Amino acid sequence: MNRDHILSHLREAAEELDGTVREMEANPGYDVGELWVAMQHLYHHLNTAWNARDLPPERTATPTEEDSRSWRGFPADLDLGPRGPLLVMVAGPYRSGARTAEERAANLRRLNAAAHALFLRGHLPVVGVNMALPIIAAAGEEHYDRIMMPLSLAAADRCDAIVRVGGPSAGADREVERVRARGGAVYARPEDVPPAR
Repeated sequence: MNRDHILSHLREAAEELDGTVREMEANPGYDVGELWVAMQHLYHHLNTAWNARDLPPERTATPTEEDSRSWRGFPADLDLGPRGPLLVMVAGPYRSGARTAEERAANLRRLNAAAHALFLRGHLPVVGVNMALPIIAAAGEEHYDRIMMPLSLAAADRCDAIVRVGGPSAGADREVERVRARGGAVYARPEDVPPAR
């Protein structure tokens, strides 16, 4: 546990909370716009304290813009009461290790089968490949690299959890890291994901 990182962000959150309480008590004209700004600042620090709690100090000392965006999201692994379906990414190889169109199609069937299993458990499955392929088809195959991973990683940033299926894939591993960095759960099989309640 990275205590210095956690304490730094908890102190910032406490300062924001104390200041907000004082301002609301002293100013009858305090409005929802001011509260909105204060709450964003407060949650940024609380979420960052939790989501990056186990990262090494050298990583939290110089976060990238991507790190900051990922860490400030609401923690997916804190159970704060009843919640509906989770947004669950399915990550695995698509082109990795696939030399033919048939092998890529088999990889996509594997991803979609896992997505179907998640859907049957009451969740909202996300397959980055399924989001990207229609856009790549419209833009042209030469734009594959410009679309596939950026779109998949952006989707991963919004997911509560991820299921990693199939064999080696650097792209799928990056998706897992994005979800894990936000505190999201990582599963090896769809059936390991608790059903939605």
